[in-house]
Amino acid sequence: MLGINVRLWGVVASLGVLAIVAGATIGVLTLLGVTFQGKGEAQVGDGSQLVEGRLGTANRDRLAICVDSVGLDAAAADTAKLNVEEALVVAADLPNWSDAALGSMATVVDVGCPSSPAALQPGTVLTPTGRGFAVNPFPVVVEASYYRIFTFVVSDEQSANTFGKEFPKVTEEYLRQGDDFAGVTSGLYVTPSQLADTDFLAQSISSLLGFQQRPTLSEP
Repeated sequence: MLGINVRLWGVVASLGVLAIVAGATIGVLTLLGVTFQGKGEAQVGDGSQLVEGRLGTANRDRLAICVDSVGLDAAAADTAKLNVEEALVVAADLPNWSDAALGSMATVVDVGCPSSPAALQPGTVLTPTGRGFAVNPFPVVVEASYYRIFTFVVSDEQSANTFGKEFPKVTEEYLRQGDDFAGVTSGLYVTPSQLADTDFLAQSISSLLGFQQRPTLSEP
Protein backbone atom coordinates (compact mmCIF):
# COMPACT_ATOMS: atom_id res chain seq x y z
CA MET A 1 0.00 0.00 0.00
CA LEU A 2 2.82 2.36 0.80
CA GLY A 3 4.35 1.66 -2.62
CA ILE A 4 1.08 2.53 -4.35
CA ASN A 5 0.79 5.82 -2.41
CA VAL A 6 4.33 6.72 -3.34
CA ARG A 7 3.65 6.04 -7.02
CA LEU A 8 0.41 8.05 -6.88
CA TRP A 9 2.21 10.92 -5.22
CA GLY A 10 4.81 10.78 -7.98
CA VAL A 11 2.09 11.03 -10.64
CA VAL A 12 0.43 13.97 -8.86
CA ALA A 13 3.76 15.70 -8.45
CA SER A 14 4.54 15.20 -12.15
CA LEU A 15 1.17 16.64 -13.17
CA GLY A 16 1.79 19.58 -10.88
CA VAL A 17 5.14 20.25 -12.54
CA LEU A 18 3.52 20.09 -15.99
CA ALA A 19 0.83 22.56 -14.90
CA ILE A 20 3.44 24.95 -13.55
CA VAL A 21 5.50 24.70 -16.75
CA ALA A 22 2.40 25.24 -18.91
CA GLY A 23 1.35 28.24 -16.82
CA ALA A 24 4.82 29.71 -16.99
CA THR A 25 4.87 29.25 -20.77
CA ILE A 26 1.55 31.03 -21.20
CA GLY A 27 2.76 33.80 -18.91
CA VAL A 28 5.93 34.30 -20.96
CA LEU A 29 3.98 34.37 -24.24
CA THR A 30 1.55 36.89 -22.78
CA LEU A 31 4.41 39.11 -21.73
CA LEU A 32 5.75 38.86 -25.28
CA GLY A 33 2.43 40.10 -26.64
CA VAL A 34 1.13 36.75 -27.88
CA THR A 35 -2.55 36.19 -27.10
CA PHE A 36 -4.65 33.07 -27.49
CA GLN A 37 -7.78 33.74 -29.48
CA GLY A 38 -10.06 31.53 -31.54
CA LYS A 39 -11.93 32.35 -34.69
CA GLY A 40 -14.54 35.07 -34.56
CA GLU A 41 -17.49 32.73 -34.82
CA ALA A 42 -18.60 32.50 -31.19
CA GLN A 43 -21.46 34.96 -30.94
CA VAL A 44 -22.02 36.71 -27.63
CA GLY A 45 -25.50 38.17 -28.03
CA ASP A 46 -28.62 38.41 -30.15
CA GLY A 47 -27.86 38.96 -33.82
CA SER A 48 -31.38 40.26 -34.41
CA GLN A 49 -30.99 43.10 -31.91
CA LEU A 50 -29.65 46.48 -33.02
CA VAL A 51 -27.29 48.38 -30.74
CA GLU A 52 -25.78 51.83 -30.82
CA GLY A 53 -22.29 52.15 -32.25
CA ARG A 54 -20.18 51.03 -35.19
CA LEU A 55 -20.73 47.30 -34.80
CA GLY A 56 -24.49 47.47 -35.20
CA THR A 57 -25.80 44.33 -33.51
CA ALA A 58 -25.67 42.74 -30.08
CA ASN A 59 -23.82 39.60 -31.19
CA ARG A 60 -20.66 41.57 -32.03
CA ASP A 61 -18.15 42.18 -29.27
CA ARG A 62 -15.37 43.36 -31.59
CA LEU A 63 -14.63 44.32 -35.17
CA ALA A 64 -14.70 41.07 -37.15
CA ILE A 65 -13.95 40.89 -40.87
CA CYS A 66 -14.23 37.86 -43.13
CA VAL A 67 -12.47 37.47 -46.46
CA ASP A 68 -13.34 35.26 -49.41
CA SER A 69 -12.31 34.92 -53.04
CA VAL A 70 -14.80 34.76 -55.91
CA GLY A 71 -13.77 32.98 -59.08
CA LEU A 72 -10.10 33.10 -58.09
CA ASP A 73 -7.64 30.65 -56.65
CA ALA A 74 -8.44 29.82 -53.02
CA ALA A 75 -5.01 31.17 -52.05
CA ALA A 76 -6.32 34.66 -52.88
CA ALA A 77 -8.37 34.59 -49.68
CA ASP A 78 -5.34 33.67 -47.57
CA THR A 79 -3.41 36.56 -49.11
CA ALA A 80 -6.38 38.85 -48.52
CA LYS A 81 -6.40 37.99 -44.83
CA LEU A 82 -2.79 39.16 -44.51
CA ASN A 83 -3.53 42.30 -46.55
CA VAL A 84 -6.53 43.20 -44.40
CA GLU A 85 -4.58 42.67 -41.17
CA GLU A 86 -1.84 44.95 -42.47
CA ALA A 87 -4.38 47.55 -43.57
CA LEU A 88 -5.99 47.56 -40.12
CA VAL A 89 -2.68 48.66 -38.60
CA VAL A 90 -2.59 51.59 -41.03
CA ALA A 91 -6.28 52.36 -40.50
CA ALA A 92 -5.74 52.75 -36.76
CA ASP A 93 -3.59 55.82 -37.50
CA LEU A 94 -6.11 57.49 -39.79
CA PRO A 95 -8.02 60.59 -38.62
CA ASN A 96 -11.24 59.87 -36.68
CA TRP A 97 -10.44 56.17 -36.21
CA SER A 98 -11.55 55.02 -32.76
CA ASP A 99 -10.60 51.66 -31.28
CA ALA A 100 -12.99 52.37 -28.43
CA ALA A 101 -15.91 52.33 -30.88
CA LEU A 102 -15.08 48.81 -32.06
CA GLY A 103 -15.52 46.77 -28.91
CA SER A 104 -13.19 45.73 -26.16
CA MET A 105 -11.71 42.66 -27.85
CA ALA A 106 -8.94 42.28 -30.43
CA THR A 107 -10.03 42.50 -34.08
CA VAL A 108 -10.66 39.21 -35.90
CA VAL A 109 -9.92 38.57 -39.59
CA ASP A 110 -11.08 35.15 -40.79
CA VAL A 111 -10.96 33.36 -44.12
CA GLY A 112 -14.44 32.34 -45.24
CA CYS A 113 -17.62 34.41 -45.18
CA PRO A 114 -20.94 32.99 -43.96
CA SER A 115 -22.90 33.88 -47.10
CA SER A 116 -22.37 34.46 -50.81
CA PRO A 117 -21.65 37.96 -52.16
CA ALA A 118 -24.95 39.82 -52.47
CA ALA A 119 -23.80 41.94 -55.40
CA LEU A 120 -23.01 38.93 -57.57
CA GLN A 121 -26.22 36.92 -57.18
CA PRO A 122 -28.17 36.09 -60.37
CA GLY A 123 -30.87 38.65 -61.08
CA THR A 124 -29.43 41.24 -58.71
CA VAL A 125 -29.69 44.86 -59.82
CA LEU A 126 -27.11 47.34 -58.53
CA THR A 127 -27.85 51.06 -58.34
CA PRO A 128 -25.03 53.55 -57.64
CA THR A 129 -25.68 55.74 -54.61
CA GLY A 130 -22.53 57.86 -54.56
CA ARG A 131 -21.37 55.90 -51.51
CA GLY A 132 -21.45 52.46 -53.08
CA PHE A 133 -24.37 50.48 -54.48
CA ALA A 134 -27.90 49.66 -53.46
CA VAL A 135 -28.74 45.99 -54.03
CA ASN A 136 -32.15 44.88 -55.32
CA PRO A 137 -33.49 42.58 -54.06
CA PHE A 138 -31.66 43.38 -50.85
CA PRO A 139 -30.60 40.57 -48.54
CA VAL A 140 -32.74 40.40 -45.40
CA VAL A 141 -31.59 38.14 -42.56
CA VAL A 142 -33.23 37.08 -39.31
CA GLU A 143 -29.92 37.42 -37.45
CA ALA A 144 -26.82 39.32 -38.50
CA SER A 145 -23.58 37.43 -38.87
CA TYR A 146 -20.72 37.98 -36.45
CA TYR A 147 -18.75 39.78 -39.15
CA ARG A 148 -19.25 43.51 -39.57
CA ILE A 149 -17.47 43.54 -42.95
CA PHE A 150 -17.41 40.92 -45.72
CA THR A 151 -14.41 41.35 -48.03
CA PHE A 152 -14.65 39.63 -51.40
CA VAL A 153 -11.67 39.34 -53.75
CA VAL A 154 -12.72 39.50 -57.40
CA SER A 155 -10.89 39.69 -60.69
CA ASP A 156 -10.20 42.99 -62.46
CA GLU A 157 -12.70 41.99 -65.15
CA GLN A 158 -15.41 41.11 -62.63
CA SER A 159 -14.87 44.38 -60.79
CA ALA A 160 -15.01 46.47 -63.96
CA ASN A 161 -18.12 44.73 -65.27
CA THR A 162 -19.98 44.93 -61.96
CA PHE A 163 -18.89 48.20 -60.38
CA GLY A 164 -17.21 50.24 -63.10
CA LYS A 165 -15.44 53.16 -61.44
CA GLU A 166 -17.81 53.43 -58.50
CA PHE A 167 -16.74 52.51 -54.98
CA PRO A 168 -17.35 48.71 -54.74
CA LYS A 169 -19.36 48.64 -51.52
CA VAL A 170 -22.79 47.14 -50.88
CA THR A 171 -24.83 46.21 -47.83
CA GLU A 172 -24.66 42.44 -47.35
CA GLU A 173 -27.24 42.08 -44.57
CA TYR A 174 -30.36 43.97 -43.55
CA LEU A 175 -32.43 43.43 -40.42
CA ARG A 176 -36.17 44.11 -40.52
CA GLN A 177 -37.28 46.67 -37.96
CA GLY A 178 -41.04 46.92 -38.18
CA ASP A 179 -41.76 48.42 -41.60
CA ASP A 180 -38.15 49.50 -42.05
CA PHE A 181 -34.87 47.76 -42.72
CA ALA A 182 -31.48 48.49 -41.15
CA GLY A 183 -28.25 47.72 -42.97
CA VAL A 184 -25.90 46.03 -40.50
CA THR A 185 -23.16 44.38 -42.57
CA SER A 186 -21.00 45.95 -45.26
CA GLY A 187 -19.48 44.20 -48.26
CA LEU A 188 -16.27 45.39 -49.91
CA TYR A 189 -15.32 43.98 -53.33
CA VAL A 190 -11.65 44.42 -54.17
CA THR A 191 -9.22 43.20 -56.79
CA PRO A 192 -5.82 41.68 -55.94
CA SER A 193 -4.10 44.93 -56.92
CA GLN A 194 -6.41 46.97 -54.66
CA LEU A 195 -5.71 44.56 -51.82
CA ALA A 196 -2.00 45.18 -52.27
CA ASP A 197 -2.63 48.94 -51.96
CA THR A 198 -2.51 49.15 -48.17
CA ASP A 199 -3.53 52.81 -48.00
CA PHE A 200 -6.57 52.27 -50.23
CA LEU A 201 -7.63 49.23 -48.26
CA ALA A 202 -7.18 50.99 -44.93
CA GLN A 203 -9.22 53.97 -46.10
CA SER A 204 -11.91 51.66 -47.48
CA ILE A 205 -12.28 49.81 -44.18
CA SER A 206 -12.36 53.11 -42.29
CA SER A 207 -15.04 54.38 -44.68
CA LEU A 208 -17.22 51.29 -44.25
CA LEU A 209 -17.13 51.81 -40.50
CA GLY A 210 -18.16 55.45 -40.91
CA PHE A 211 -14.91 57.02 -39.74
CA GLN A 212 -14.20 58.91 -42.97
CA GLN A 213 -15.31 59.47 -46.55
CA ARG A 214 -14.85 56.75 -49.12
CA PRO A 215 -11.47 56.73 -50.87
CA THR A 216 -11.04 57.68 -54.53
CA LEU A 217 -10.52 54.77 -56.88
CA SER A 218 -7.27 54.96 -58.79
CA GLU A 219 -7.31 54.79 -62.57
CA PRO A 220 -6.33 51.41 -64.04
